[in-house]
Amino acid sequence: PMTRIVIMVFSNDAVCFPSRPPLRVMKGGTAVSGAESMRAAVVDGLVRFLGEHGVRVDDVEEIDGDGCFALVLVARQTTPEPSLALLRERIRGYGQSVNLTIRLQREDLFLAMHRI
Repeated sequence: PMTRIVIMVFSNDAVCFPSRPPLRVMKGGTAVSGAESMRAAVVDGLVRFLGEHGVRVDDVEEIDGDGCFALVLVARQTTPEPSLALLRERIRGYGQSVNLTIRLQREDLFLAMHRI
């Protein structure tokens, strides 16, 4: 069976983007701000990294405030390897490499903690 996990991502100061950046780029035919395109790149990179480690992302929720952001991803570990402990270690290292704080835990533990 696939293990359901929750991944929480927090931007560090270096990846906080201004609310109204002057730069606009095209994404899929739609103009988006520089901040939005940067956040999209962060999400794309993280989803790609997770996919390379046997994790399928089911849902992404973004919380934005003062130019900084947090993400909550609900995902499924589709392979038994790497172990959850090893995956946690690898994703923490990935986060450090892109200046993000990333925490990972089983969904059942996450839900239990938030019921208290």
